[in-house]
Amino acid sequence: MARISYQDSEGPELSWRPNFLGKPRLHRLKIAGGAPYSTVSHVIFEQFGLGYMICDKFPRVLELNFPVEGRVRRLIDAMYRFHDKKPPVWRCPQFGNADWLRNMSGASKLDPNKVVVTLSGGKDGLYYLLRAIEKYGKENVLPVHLARLSMEGVAHRELKAARDLADQLEIYLKVIEFTNSTRVPGPRIMNFRDIFLMAMLAGVAQEFGAKKIFIEGSDDAKSSGDPYFSDLDSSEEAMLDILHDWGVNVEIESESISEYEVLRRMYDNLKSHMLMPYTHSCLRCDKLTMFCRKWYKANFPKLYRKFYWMQCGSCFKCRVITLARILWDPDMDFVPIEERYEYVRLTQEWREKISRKYKGSWDFVNDPSLLQLLNEVQLAKTGTLALPSRRIERDEVMRRKAV
Repeated sequence: MARISYQDSEGPELSWRPNFLGKPRLHRLKIAGGAPYSTVSHVIFEQFGLGYMICDKFPRVLELNFPVEGRVRRLIDAMYRFHDKKPPVWRCPQFGNADWLRNMSGASKLDPNKVVVTLSGGKDGLYYLLRAIEKYGKENVLPVHLARLSMEGVAHRELKAARDLADQLEIYLKVIEFTNSTRVPGPRIMNFRDIFLMAMLAGVAQEFGAKKIFIEGSDDAKSSGDPYFSDLDSSEEAMLDILHDWGVNVEIESESISEYEVLRRMYDNLKSHMLMPYTHSCLRCDKLTMFCRKWYKANFPKLYRKFYWMQCGSCFKCRVITLARILWDPDMDFVPIEERYEYVRLTQEWREKISRKYKGSWDFVNDPSLLQLLNEVQLAKTGTLALPSRRIERDEVMRRKAV
């Protein structure tokens, strides 16, 4: 049983105390600052934050001190069934009529030429931010970073990257601060994270007067045949239907392309190529990052010096970035080819080892973009496939970096 409480004395907060190593431990999600101070925004946090809180533990009974809207219940029930679990037993007050919420939402003020963009600090968020600026103009775009929504160990670096990117683009960044001790691990956080993220952005869009929300989209999970619940089109549609009934008539816009294609486009354009070193794409905490970088410094000295500031070199995200740079980044031409291909060989061994250990259950083992990058680099090594021509001139890249 999960006894989850909601309070709003010092900011909206959801909390409960599940057992951890045989002892109850606080499991809390709280908005510490930055979120719109509106009723609809707080209701969005309360309703969709519940799914985020329980998306890895799936408690059998949910005993709540707040009401849950019927369709939100059905959405959470669907998440349970998607993972072959029985829907929970609900013990909570009645939600009542949502007309009062609809009347407070001010949906008629939303401008179709304004857009809110999620900026996690990574390459995907940067890609969509640049697309939004190009399409709607910088004055009509609001990037939003949800700090500490995901892994606490890298959250501070993600926030730094998001702020650095906003500074480079000279655009205002809105930051929603969370106090997060939910301890939802790694991939399992994706069961409901994107649904919660999109719902929170809808509240920001209402405040900004934006009709559209740009989110990071990828078809890798669907292509691998092992999508998360939040990757399903039906989940997104259900979430939007709920918001629309509450009077928040936002539209979600995303481009379902792979990480491979995002990286290819980023390195194919001078502006985005020059911004890539400011992004954050690493899953290691600080201590592990330092350990991994020390090993690469000793064994791959030239490659180590070309790592981006946040890269450990060993996690899944780091490997995808480095493989893409071996293919398309002219800065990698300064790394001896022996080091480049040795890195590829070790990456292939790493993937096979992880695949045997976890029987392919981790999403990154069979990630289509990783497999495609490995295949192309191997073909280039054997001479079957020539490395793509460098559309970005090396001298221009180095000149820009010097400046």
